[in-house]
Order: sequence, then C-alpha cells, then structure tokens
Amino acid sequence: MNSCSCPPPYLIKDQPNVTFHMKPENVSAPAPDPALQQRQHELAAARWTPAAARDWYESQKWPCGFNYLPASAVNFVDMWQAETFDPQRIERELGWAADCGLNSPRTNPQFVVWKADRDGLLDRLDRFLDIAANKGMKTVLCPMDDCAFGGRPAQLGPQPEPVPGIHNSRAVASPGREIVMQPALWPEVEAYVRELVQPHPGDERLMCRDLDNAPANPPGLLATGEPGRATALAGTSSP
Repeated sequence: MNSCSCPPPYLIKDQPNVTFHMKPENVSAPAPDPALQQRQHELAAARWTPAAARDWYESQKWPCGFNYLPASAVNFVDMWQAETFDPQRIERELGWAADCGLNSPRTNPQFVVWKADRDGLLDRLDRFLDIAANKGMKTVLCPMDDCAFGGRPAQLGPQPEPVPGIHNSRAVASPGREIVMQPALWPEVEAYVRELVQPHPGDERLMCRDLDNAPANPPGLLATGEPGRATALAGTSSP
C-alpha cells in the first residue's frame, strides 16, 4: 500500500471500513511554554557536534538493524501487555536474528500499556533489553509511533486477528493522534516518554532512542507544537 497516493479522506485497500480523515477540526497550536523553550535552548547548546556524533557512531559495532514484533503478536499492544508478553518466544526469535548477523532490534513500547500497567511495562521492557543484550544486541527504543494502519485507537485486551495479505493490518499508534492532537493531554505523554527514556542514561543495552516513528503518518495531518518538542519532553540530547 502506498498511502501517499491516496486523496483525503481515504480507505485502506481491502479494508473498506477503515477511513482516515486527513484534517482534524478544532486543533490549534498551544501557547508557547517558556519552561519548554528554555529546555529546548539548553538541549540545543548541549547538542553534539557532527564530529562527536561521528566518533560515537564509529565506536559502535556495525549496526545491522530490524524492526521487531514477535510472531505471536499482531501489534505492540499484543507484544507488551502482561497477558500476551512472551519472553520465551522473544528469546528464541532474537536468537534466530543473532544467528543471521542482526544486532540492533527496534521495538515500540505502547502508551496504553504504560497507562494501565506502568510498573509491569517497565519490568517487561527491562527483561527485553536483557534478552537482547545476552544475544549481543543493542536495542533501539521507540516510545512513540504514528503508524495506525489498523484504523482504530490502541486498546487493551485481546487484539483482532490479522487481515491475510495486508502488512501491519492491525497496527495501532502510540499514543495515538486522538491524544497527540490535544495539548491538554501532553503532560501525560511527557511522563510516559520520560519514564521510558530517562532511567537508561548510558545504558549499554541501548543503541539509541527513536523518539517518534513516522509522525503524522498517514501524511496530511495538521501538526501542532514547537519544533524539537519531543526531544525537550524526553529531557535528553544523547542518542
């Protein structure tokens, strides 16, 4: 599916009941936040030079990365909620990946799982990082993701069966545009991002953080907020 070629609003191929509306109504940018602007200024001052970034990269083992979702999970809610988290399968599948020479899995924790089971999600994430590290891997952690190809908000509990022949047919966003487009809810998103990012400074199990995968995907959604907000919310200028 090439979402870029579809006019707004559009339907996902072979999923006639899934519609994306491209321009949400009643969305306005929030007033500037002086504390956030100050934090952005501090992070900009602490930003690595190109030479420092190159030195860091050259000190790493050659990264051969892959997106990781267990074969038993239809989306990242399925992967991370307690009822369907499957460390034995993760251990086995990451072992296969390591045998193929892959060494840097990217995985996406889920906001709705954190909201319902904060301590449990953090424990399961720590277990995942240990499993990957024991295979000689460094994880790329991606707390936010706007790929909502399943056409519905993330929900806990049993997930729908995959649609045969459709890639990412049940993918859900984290935290989801219904939340991201409401500035009043951003403090909760900030708490989520901070709790996933800040406990791991210098953690050798991590390659880097990918704070937000494919923002405004599908394209055409209105953006709000100031440039660099995700980095400022995370409170880090390291990879």
